Amino acid sequence: MTDRFRSLRTRFLKVTAAVLTGSILLFRLTGCPAAEPLGEATVRVSAARVRAMPDLHSDILAKVNQGEKIRLLEKKKEWFRVEHAGGSGWVLGELIKIPENVFWRACLAEKTPAALRDYLKAYPAGKFAGAARSRLKKPAAPAPPAEAAVSNTEPAGEAALAGQIRSKATIENCERYLSEYPAGPAAGLARERLDPLRFREARETDWHSDYRAYLEQFPSGEHAAAARERLAWLAGRKAVPEIVVSAVVDADDGDVNAPGPRWRWTTQLYERGGQIGYRVSGQGFILDPRGGLWMGENDARIPRPRIRVEAGGSARDTYWISSRPHLLCNGVAIFTWEGEDAGGHPIRLEERIQLRHLNCPGPTPAR
Repeated sequence: MTDRFRSLRTRFLKVTAAVLTGSILLFRLTGCPAAEPLGEATVRVSAARVRAMPDLHSDILAKVNQGEKIRLLEKKKEWFRVEHAGGSGWVLGELIKIPENVFWRACLAEKTPAALRDYLKAYPAGKFAGAARSRLKKPAAPAPPAEAAVSNTEPAGEAALAGQIRSKATIENCERYLSEYPAGPAAGLARERLDPLRFREARETDWHSDYRAYLEQFPSGEHAAAARERLAWLAGRKAVPEIVVSAVVDADDGDVNAPGPRWRWTTQLYERGGQIGYRVSGQGFILDPRGGLWMGENDARIPRPRIRVEAGGSARDTYWISSRPHLLCNGVAIFTWEGEDAGGHPIRLEERIQLRHLNCPGPTPAR
């Protein structure tokens, strides 16, 4: 009888343990929902690469075509983590068009002063510019005691840093070692590991300034000859840029906070040569019918984003302007896009947008 009782008790305990384990697992699966997406962005270039990590050296998981929408999960400096094939990957911010409210939400979630400055750089006169400046003015939280700071960081000594380089060299740890221990016992190793990493970075961007930076640091490096050859190839070619502005549409959506007409258009940038790409940033102003000049914040030109156009590809930016009340009716928005191509040759494009509206009175100004 005793043996039977022990057997029953053993079975009972096993069943109870299994039920508890299943309950805990179920709670973990259902009680920790995934982070809510910050919002959607649109790919502005021909194809945006989704990478495994926020690093140009990281593996490419996929490519997303121009015009496709992707859901943003997180911002980390100039990178954004996005949903991809049931998982997630990282996309460079300059490759996607992010609505202002989504960008603001991402900057808040990053919780760094640098993120707030990123917002102000992109939207100096944006809806949340005042809030961003107010947050930046708040005094920083007091630094933790020295003992706590030391206990929560990894050893930063020469030996520890050299060990990191031996196990997995990165541009960051090699540069840090050479900066802190230029004559250290592992300085030669750091330079040796840094050489191919810097060249790989230059090959990834395929930009004249990055090849020059590599050659300045490694004039006799392992890849110096290849860098000079590629630099000469880029210098011997020029991008063929083209700008096309879509028809301006009435974007009046009944927003009570922005009475008066609103205009929206898309600027499409192309590279027609098919050999090298280019980068440009836009800025401009608005000329009203009376000849008045409308500028951005602090009388600076109205900014447009920095855009990279790949060889044979295209990129686009959508912009809108509101007028209150009807001050800009029949005015002209004039923007210039300036930058350089991958070989270092200057690029300059101009767009002129007529701000017509059904309810705009008076004649249109001469161009």
